[in-house]
Amino acid sequence: KKAYAERAVLSGFDDASIYNDELWEVTQEDINLFNNLSGKLGKTQQTKATKKIDVNTTGLNEQEREKAKRGKKKPKKERTPEEQAAIEVEQKLRKERNNMISILRGISIRIPLMIYGMNLDLDKDITLEDFIKQVDDVSWEEFMPKGISKFDFMKFKKFYDPEIFIEAGHRIRQAAVSANNLSYQDRIEKITSIFSGFKNPDKETVLTPWRVVNLQLGKTIGGYNFFDETYREALDDASFRYIDNGEITNKIFDKETRILEINSKTGLYPLYMAFNIYQRRYLQENINWSKTDYIQKDKALWQEVLENNIFALNKTPMARTITYRTLNGYEVNENFEKNLVYIEDLPKKLKLNLQETKNEILKKFGGNKVKFDIVVGNPPYQESSDSNNRQDPIYQHFYDLSEIISDRYCLISPARFLFNAGLTSKVWNKKMLNDKHLKVEYYIQNSNEIFPNTDIKGGVAILYRDDNKEFEPIKEFIPNEDLRNLASYFKNSIENSLPSIM
Repeated sequence: KKAYAERAVLSGFDDASIYNDELWEVTQEDINLFNNLSGKLGKTQQTKATKKIDVNTTGLNEQEREKAKRGKKKPKKERTPEEQAAIEVEQKLRKERNNMISILRGISIRIPLMIYGMNLDLDKDITLEDFIKQVDDVSWEEFMPKGISKFDFMKFKKFYDPEIFIEAGHRIRQAAVSANNLSYQDRIEKITSIFSGFKNPDKETVLTPWRVVNLQLGKTIGGYNFFDETYREALDDASFRYIDNGEITNKIFDKETRILEINSKTGLYPLYMAFNIYQRRYLQENINWSKTDYIQKDKALWQEVLENNIFALNKTPMARTITYRTLNGYEVNENFEKNLVYIEDLPKKLKLNLQETKNEILKKFGGNKVKFDIVVGNPPYQESSDSNNRQDPIYQHFYDLSEIISDRYCLISPARFLFNAGLTSKVWNKKMLNDKHLKVEYYIQNSNEIFPNTDIKGGVAILYRDDNKEFEPIKEFIPNEDLRNLASYFKNSIENSLPSIM
């Protein structure tokens, strides 16, 4: 059981190890439930196609499976008719069992991240019943596939092995606990390795990979970065390289800076930012620490950075807990907890009244006197329209919020608006394309290279905006960098060759 639990954790609940023998004994009612679930999952952006289960499938009890097992050990001509029949039924059911697991996968791969973020004491087992009960409804709707309710999940609970589920939950949470005993540099390697085991379920639930966090922040803000220059390979042994992007790097990683993540799901953006502020201060201050209070001073420094420099908006209560767990494990810091804010119905409020929502956010963070030096993150991209099945974009509202809540932002999002395309309004597109304070730091057409198993039409872009800087307005976006440079060269050449008009 422990070996299976280990396999379950390493696979991100993406194999057969967490299921029990009930899948061999399915009834006709179970088949109907699976096919209904398959239909619901088919409406989401599944990363693996699922097939309907043959309605004529019948389950095998333990005695029949034993008969098939005995028959397989014999040459075919020596099998009894009953053994041969049992083998044939088992072979058919094995195929359908794999289909059932493929269907359940759409739910199962979302569970590890939710266990990681559950707000329960460490010594408490997380049973399947606890899991269903403890996850709040808003978070369930956010992290589970659209249309899959707790009531739906209850119907499939019997197919999970309860002991393996509990043990896998222990392992996920203990991994987070063990990270607290490491240096903060090594802790980052441990935490990010935990997240690398969590699956990116679909386009609706995008978890920004650690590689992309480094790419986005390295190309804009700089600082201590954990990937090589190509952003393909993590540096060995939790080492890092320093990227000096000049004034912005020094300003943003100052001890007085306030950083806001706009839509924290995992806490990886503030983890990068917090480490950079911590590391700069650590190098300056640790020379004065005595050996007797070194560990205490180091811990106090990290806590001070969290309390004074790091703030996050969370779309759900569980996202808030996940963010806290990533940054501070199971340590208690009530001052830092106040910096993690959940705003109910945030996208809806932003659409209705931007300024009012900004005021509500600032009030939760301590009042209108709160000033953020930069906003970072990956905003939510879309939501289902109430009137039809269309997915309406919402990321533009988070751009607008970032613009009025701080002088600077660095965000990643779909790039369709750069081509004046997509469902964002043409007025908003034009505003962005003519903004002289905005520039595209990075663009890639194939979204799958940034967010695995996604297909975002028009590609993905990293944008940086600074009220205190003036760039060339984008106007007409040219994706290819060489062509962009060539167009800029000819434009400047033409402008410089024109006679001046007195």
